[in-house]
Amino acid sequence: MEPQHWQHPLPPPDLWAFREITGIGGAELGVCFDGWSKLAILTADKVFLIPRRGRDELLLRGAIVCEELARLGLDCVPRVLGRWPDGVLAAGPFVAFERRSGTGWSELADTAGLDGLERMLTSLGGLIASWHRLDVSRLPVDLRRPLVQDRHWLTRLLDTDRVDRTVDEAVRLLDANPTWAEQWRRTALRVASLPPVLLHGDVCENQLLVDDELHVRTVFDWDTASLGNPLLDFDFGEWGAAIFRWEAEFSRLRQAMWNAYTTKLDGALGTDPPTAHDVHLLFTLKELAYFEESNATGPIDDFGAARLARLRQQIGPATEAADG
Repeated sequence: MEPQHWQHPLPPPDLWAFREITGIGGAELGVCFDGWSKLAILTADKVFLIPRRGRDELLLRGAIVCEELARLGLDCVPRVLGRWPDGVLAAGPFVAFERRSGTGWSELADTAGLDGLERMLTSLGGLIASWHRLDVSRLPVDLRRPLVQDRHWLTRLLDTDRVDRTVDEAVRLLDANPTWAEQWRRTALRVASLPPVLLHGDVCENQLLVDDELHVRTVFDWDTASLGNPLLDFDFGEWGAAIFRWEAEFSRLRQAMWNAYTTKLDGALGTDPPTAHDVHLLFTLKELAYFEESNATGPIDDFGAARLARLRQQIGPATEAADG
C-alpha cells in the first residue's frame, strides 16, 4: 500500500511536467489516495486520475465509456476533459474528468439513517434505468461484450441453463422447505430471462455523488461497463458493510429502488419486469446460500453469523411474498 503521508503521488520532475502539459500551471492541488485502483489529483474544477500499475487499460477504457455515454445523453456521467497515454509521465497514463458538485455517498452512509438511505436508493433506481434504457445496438462493439464477473450463486441463478440444478443445490444446502423450490425456480427463471442491458457493473457507495436532498446525480468508474442481466446493477453484495445494518429492511429498500427503476424504465426492456418481491427473493436466496455454504466449510466471523441469522429469518417471508 502506498504511504498516505505523501504530499503528491508524482515525483517533482513528473509534477512539473504534469502542470505544464495539462495547462494547470501553479494551481493548488489536492490529492486523494482512497481509491484502491486509482490515485486522484484534484484542482478546483478537474479530477486527474492515475491508475495504480496494472490498471492502466481499465482506466483508459472507463474514460472512453464515459465519452460514449455522454455522447448518448447520459447526464450522470462525468465529462472527460483530456486523456494522456503511457509515456507522458513516469507514473503512467492518466485522464482528466470534470469535477462535479455533490458529496460522496460513502461519506454519508453512516449518518443518513434509514429514510436517507431509502431516498438515495430510490433516486439511484431511477438513474440506473437511464442507462438500462439505452438501445444496445447503438453502443460501440466493445460495450456489447458480456460482463465478465463470477458472482457465484447470483451468476448461476441468472443463467437460464443452470437455474434448475442451482435451485436444487440451494434446497439441499439450506435443508429448505421442499414446497419453496418451485417458487424459487419460477422467480429465478423470470429474472434470468430478462434481456441484456448496458451495466455499470460495479454500482456501490464509492461510485455515487449525491446532492443536498440525497439524490444521486453522478455515477463514477465505468471501467467495467458491459452487457448483462439488469439485476447485476442492484446487487448490495457489491457494497460495503454500512448498508447491511439495514438488512432487516432490505425488502422495503428494494421495493422503493425497484419501483423507481421500473417506472423510469417505462417498458424499455420489451417485457414485463419481475416484481420487487421477485428481486428481493432472488437476492435473499443467493446471499443465504453463500453464507450457508461458507458456514459449512468453517467458522464464519461475527458479521457473517449475524447476516446468516437474519437471512434465515427472511427467506420464508420473501418466498411467500413472491408467491403472492
